[in-house]
Amino acid sequence: MNLSDYYMTADLHEPPMMHQREFGIIRKGKGMWRHLAFSNMGKLRAFLIEQRPLHVYFSAAKYTDPGNLIMAEKGRLGADLIFDIDYDALKEPSLGEAAWQIKQLDKILAGRFGLKDRTMVFSGSRGYHIHVRDNCIQSLNRNERGQIAEDVMARGIEIDAPVTCDVSRLIRLPGSIHGKTMQECRIIKVGD
Repeated sequence: MNLSDYYMTADLHEPPMMHQREFGIIRKGKGMWRHLAFSNMGKLRAFLIEQRPLHVYFSAAKYTDPGNLIMAEKGRLGADLIFDIDYDALKEPSLGEAAWQIKQLDKILAGRFGLKDRTMVFSGSRGYHIHVRDNCIQSLNRNERGQIAEDVMARGIEIDAPVTCDVSRLIRLPGSIHGKTMQECRIIKVGD
């Protein structure tokens, strides 16, 4: 697959408040290049066409200075709540089981927690993510996020709890390519 061609027309998801997000990429044969910031999708797309990354990530957190190389100086304004379910970490390891669990998780987030601004995503490889963006969760600290993770796991949902607790997490950008499988990371609806 020619990644430059792909990113010319890819249906990339624009995260809310994109100009306040940190971005990171992994290019072939290189490590993570992070602390990148883009003011709009056009600039991000041009960068992806030029760099041809195998993986593209954006921050759960929003910052006053997302491109700052020093984490403590980025000025965190809040962070989305991220949930990650990978099939190879499940008691019954299958993509179908991961899909079932992510749908159950979505119901719990809506019903038990009353969270409304949720986006469900297929990672392009081993599982699924849910991005929660309600205002009420933006200022939660690691411990408060950990309590939510524990509550969810007590209901039998096998999430990767460190992802949920991490306020500085970079997560795969929907619309980008997963460089190992060459499948699209994409937003899904319940029923897909």
